[in-house]
Amino acid sequence: MSGRSQSYAEYNKIRDMIEPQEPAEEGAAGKLSAAAQKLLGDIEMIGGVLTADPITQAEGQYNVAAGELREDIEEDLDEGERP
Repeated sequence: MSGRSQSYAEYNKIRDMIEPQEPAEEGAAGKLSAAAQKLLGDIEMIGGVLTADPITQAEGQYNVAAGELREDIEEDLDEGERP
C-alpha cells in the first residue's frame, strides 16, 4: 500500500471509530465525540500543511468547524433546549 493510500485508510479507520453510532447522542458521549472530531480536524490541518495538500487542510478545517458546531448543539441541549 502506498503512503498516501495507507494514510487515507488510517484516516477512515479513525473516522469510523469517532463518528457517532446513533443519531441522537446525549451527555458526555456527545461532548467527547465533538472534541474528538475537532482534534482529528486539527491533526488533518497539520498534516495538510506538512504535506502541502490543500484537500487535507480543507478536510481538517471542516472537521474543526463541525466539531465546534456539535459542541454548541450539545451545550444548548444540556441547557434544556431539547425539543
